[in-house]
Amino acid sequence: MSKHDPSPEPLGRHRAAKERQSVRWGPVVAVLAVIAMVAGGAYVIRSVAGDEEDSSATGCGGPTVTVEAAPEIADVVQGAMSGCDNVEVIGVPSAETAQKVSAGKGAPDVWIPDSSAWEARIAELAPVPPKRLLTSVASSPIVIASKVGNPPSTWSDLLKDPNLIMGDPLTSTAAVVPLVGTGAESGLEKSSQLIVPLAQEQSEGSGKLPTDSTRVKDVESGEQGLTTVSEQAVLTRAPGLTMTVPATGTTYLDYPVLLTTSEDRRADIEATTEALTKRLKSSEMKEALAEAKFRSTSGELIENGVKDITRLALPNADDLNSLLRSWGTFARPSWILAVIDVSGSMDYQSGSSTRIELLASTVEGGLSLFPDAAGIGVWVFSEKLQGTADYRELLPTRRLDAKVGSGTHREAILAEARKLPSMTSGGTGLYDTVLAAYRTAQASWNPRAVNSVIIFTDGENDDPGSISKEELLSELRRLSDPARPISINAFGLTKDSDIEALKEIATTTGGGNAYEVLDPAQMGEYFALALSGRDS
Repeated sequence: MSKHDPSPEPLGRHRAAKERQSVRWGPVVAVLAVIAMVAGGAYVIRSVAGDEEDSSATGCGGPTVTVEAAPEIADVVQGAMSGCDNVEVIGVPSAETAQKVSAGKGAPDVWIPDSSAWEARIAELAPVPPKRLLTSVASSPIVIASKVGNPPSTWSDLLKDPNLIMGDPLTSTAAVVPLVGTGAESGLEKSSQLIVPLAQEQSEGSGKLPTDSTRVKDVESGEQGLTTVSEQAVLTRAPGLTMTVPATGTTYLDYPVLLTTSEDRRADIEATTEALTKRLKSSEMKEALAEAKFRSTSGELIENGVKDITRLALPNADDLNSLLRSWGTFARPSWILAVIDVSGSMDYQSGSSTRIELLASTVEGGLSLFPDAAGIGVWVFSEKLQGTADYRELLPTRRLDAKVGSGTHREAILAEARKLPSMTSGGTGLYDTVLAAYRTAQASWNPRAVNSVIIFTDGENDDPGSISKEELLSELRRLSDPARPISINAFGLTKDSDIEALKEIATTTGGGNAYEVLDPAQMGEYFALALSGRDS
């Protein structure tokens, strides 16, 4: 899958892009459901018969219409409408037009986004759903563009590459593809573990990620950078870059033509939109698109394009929207109070290690998922751990890069995690601890973050002097404030935990859940998800 191939595809070949069957999203759903309720499915791009029929470029009768098109194709569309003074074509980023169409305010008469994914994303939001005039006028596969000699061969490796210049999946279709591709390759665990830190990196700076065109320029001017953009963007802006596509495939931009004006205006401008679609299907339009380095709607190979591409489907509309909502949520920093059970039963063996040793090691691994802007506090609890209290604060919730002594808060958490195996004793004072932790989380609530309390326990409440479960639930309901949301996520380690009580506790304040971890050796998988604090 090299970048350059000087000879075009033989004319006898009608299909250069191998169509991949719908991705099985079940495994990916399982992971992302824990952190953001992402389900499974596949979005298959279909062609409509007649979309590529040749048609004479004559006649532009009818009222004046406005067309907003993705900037890279706008000039070609404008050229196709030469002589049609009643058709105004404006180059506008697809994300901007999507906002107008969704709001039902300021939308153009006709919209040509870079991908039919935008149509899927706004279908339920728009007061008047878009009507498809043409399924596609052109296509271009999303590629990995780089200067490096051996760019990553999988989407998973790309997301882990320190030289990746990441785009914003909320505004760039090209930036969505690595997330979808990673899910198709690796399933839930790896997908979520990679997506969470990437999204949270936005909280480190302005929260804005570079546009497609900016990323191409950055890669071209740098030494080691790489990014995901369309093949057309590379061939027209930086043809010296290397283009590759992982073996699992990639998604194509497909440039649908959508009627997005109000219902009462659609009939009035029908003559003009018919003239527009004829021009967009004309042989002159196809020639102009080819000169601009776009592929045909069927994805046939073009000169210097990437060969032998498997076509990867996007998730369906609901699942794509869920994935993108998840990204938007992840892009806010976490503000977490982690509450860890150090009762005597945490000393029980699980394989070659004890339960607390396994949990301590996963704390260390889980911390690497979080950027410096994340805030994490750590409590431990058992029974009468500090005077009459069943809990003790090891570290308050503060940013991981906050200065603590001669080091950082991140380093302080790692140091305390290594001490956990030496702290075990006594029973499990669960209920008093949960209530105190929730109150503390309220006192340190961060309006710029996703706030949560995360509980890890292998037992049930056995402190005879504590409040009852009913009293705890009643007090949590009273304290819960929708304007200052704090989720509770609980992880019951092994069958010894009272998972039913944990579920009642976690769901009382909204936004949380409880999960039974039957094998503590799998705690590493769950810890990253739990610390994200973003279930439902």
